[in-house]
Formats: sequence, structure tokens, C-alpha cells
Amino acid sequence: MEKILKTVLKKISPGKKEIEEIEGIKRKIMKKIELPKGTKLVATGSVAKETFIKGEKDLDLFALFPKKYSKERMFRVLKKAVEKAFPKERKEEGYAEHPYIKLYLKGIRIDVVPAYFMKKGERIASSVDRTQLHTEYINKRFSRGRKKEVLLLKRFLKANNLYGAEIKIKGFSGYLCELLVLQYGNFKRLVEEASKWRIPAVLQGRGFEDANLVFQDPVDPKRNVGAVISREVLSKFIYLCQCFLKKPAMSFFYPKEKKIEKWRKIIVINVEKPPIVDDVLWGQVHRLKERISGLLKKKGFGIIGMYAEEEKGITLLYEFEELELPEVEIRKGPMIWMKENAEEFKKKYKTVIIKEQNLCALSKRKKRKIKEFYKDIRNIKAPSHLGKGLKKAGIYSGKQAGRFRKTISSYLL
Repeated sequence: MEKILKTVLKKISPGKKEIEEIEGIKRKIMKKIELPKGTKLVATGSVAKETFIKGEKDLDLFALFPKKYSKERMFRVLKKAVEKAFPKERKEEGYAEHPYIKLYLKGIRIDVVPAYFMKKGERIASSVDRTQLHTEYINKRFSRGRKKEVLLLKRFLKANNLYGAEIKIKGFSGYLCELLVLQYGNFKRLVEEASKWRIPAVLQGRGFEDANLVFQDPVDPKRNVGAVISREVLSKFIYLCQCFLKKPAMSFFYPKEKKIEKWRKIIVINVEKPPIVDDVLWGQVHRLKERISGLLKKKGFGIIGMYAEEEKGITLLYEFEELELPEVEIRKGPMIWMKENAEEFKKKYKTVIIKEQNLCALSKRKKRKIKEFYKDIRNIKAPSHLGKGLKKAGIYSGKQAGRFRKTISSYLL
């Protein structure tokens, strides 16, 4: 295990040149952006904490304003300052709880986010305010050795599609990674302890019901840092920790492409990706995924698993027990002592049997093969931004579905 971890660290640790480059860009931006008196531009996130993986050095800068500014005014002032400082560089507006600026310099994305000054114990005015406290908290407590342990954890999570608190993943945030290393000391000890976790995993704090993982934010005791983690993500993390301890391998950090066995029954639905922000997009993708699942279950298909990914657009993968339904369909009817209902049911259906205490109707299915239901899938009432794409969606099975390698690899354990 030690040999593997050392090898991985060599691959993922940023070198002196890379650190100096991002520091130079940070200084340049902070010098050029002129904000009004009483405001302050600070670096946050993984670059400010030196917990970024080699080659993944996107920069977060927070423009801190007094609370007398409205959110709208904060953004207007910041946007004007960024445009004045960098008139020719590529810029985009991003949206979270409120808008922010995405600035691109030398192939690096810099998020410039407006927020309010905040002290520990104060009530937040916007959800991003506490980020400045997170950076201060970690920097006061982290040695260079600890930072390297965070890199190992991040690489382990990213390799297995478990990293990211956004709606798409519902996984581990960078800040939670740092807190876990702070609690357990190093990656190896964390993996050993995590392999014994049960769900819900209560690591720090109490009083957070309905959460799969509880870790109270040390700078905001009312917040659970692990609130967004899904049961599936946490289960997979626990299981992978068990597997890694039993048989350590580089594949836990750099997985090989996985292929699904030919006998497994899958379809892949490929929908054009609409130009909307990811949080809105993936909320709609997950709703669409459930709606399609509900339709197919209602038609009689047994669904083993499903997964959503971004590949050649948006892909929805479904795995079935079978891709063809039985010829005979059984419709469950009323209990036999419900006389009036039973009478109506018997009139409605030609072939009726008694199964336990219910009348059931038998009929021959008109459509049995999954391909015969593709039209029904495309005609589902989809969330607003996905409706047009679903109408034109490509639906694939067999070898054609196998072309979506990233989706299949992400779905498979």
C-alpha cells in the first residue's frame, strides 16, 4: 500500500513551477481588480489551501463586501471592476445562489465570487459567505504533509465518481475531504476507519436527521458538511475502502476502462445537452431519469439499476432483468369480498383468475420488446429544458449502447 500511495502522490502533487504559475496569476488578478473602499479580494478554495491536484488549478477569488450592499449591487460593482481590469479576456456569468464572474486566463478558469464579510458565529447573508472562514480554518491547522493526504483522498474519490457536492454527483466536497484528513490524520487511517462505517455515519455533531453522513461544520455548527452525500455514494465509498484495504492497487486511483458483460441487458438514452447551468441541468436530469424508470416499471420491466452521465450530451443508462416482457400480462384487481368492484372487474376483462384473495385479469401483451416502447419514452413529459432533446433522443441497446464507454465505466463497480 505504501508503495502505491507514494507512486500516486508523485503523479498528483503539483510541482514548484505550477504553484509559482498559479500564484503569479493570483497576484496579477488581485492587483488589477480595483474594488471600492471597504471591500477586499481574497483567495479561497483548493489553490489558497494548496490542496489542488496537479493540472487542476482552477482559482477561486472572493470579493468581500460590507452587508450594506445588496446582492444585486455587489455583482454590478464586481462585474464592472473585472471588465475594466480584463477588457479583452474571455468572461462568462455563472449562477449559484447569486451570479458571479468566470474569468479565463492562460487556460485557467478563475471564479470571482461576490460575498459578504463574515466572522465565526455570525449568521450568513448568502450561502457562500462561510467559504472565507473555511479557508482560514484549514490553513491554520494544515501542515504540508496533511495537504498531501488530502490529494490522495481527492484522487481516490475522483477516480470513482464520488467527488463533488454538486447535484450531479451528490458526493464529497473538497472542504469535507480536508476535514476528514484533519480528523483521521492521513489517508490510510481514514480508509481503515471508513471501511467500518455504517449508514448513517455520524462522525462529528448531532441533530442532523435524514443525513447519510454527519460532519458538523466547525465554523458553523448549524451546518452539516456531509448533508448532500447520497446513500449510494457513501455505500460505494465504504465498499471501495474495504476492497482497497484487502487488495491495494493503482486501479483505485487510475481505473481502467470497464466493459459490461454481453449477457447483461442495458439501454442508453442519449439526449442533447441544453445550454443551462449544471445545478439546474442535473436537477432536471435526475427527475427525467426517475420518470422514465417509473414509466418502464409500470409497463412491466424489472429495472436492476440506472445511471446518468455526461457523454456526447446527456446519457441515461438503464439495466433490466429482461428486454422482452412475458406474453401474458397479469392485472391485479379487487379483493373477492368487494362485490360491486369485483363484478365490474369481471365484466371489463375476459379472462379472470383468483390469486390469493384478489381477482386478477390475464391478457396478451400487445407490445413486449423494449424497442416497442421507445416512442413512449420520447413522449414522456420531460422537465422544461430537456423536453425538446428527449423527443429527438437516440436510444441504443447491445453493441450500440456499448459505444458509451464513459457512461458504462461510471455505472459499473
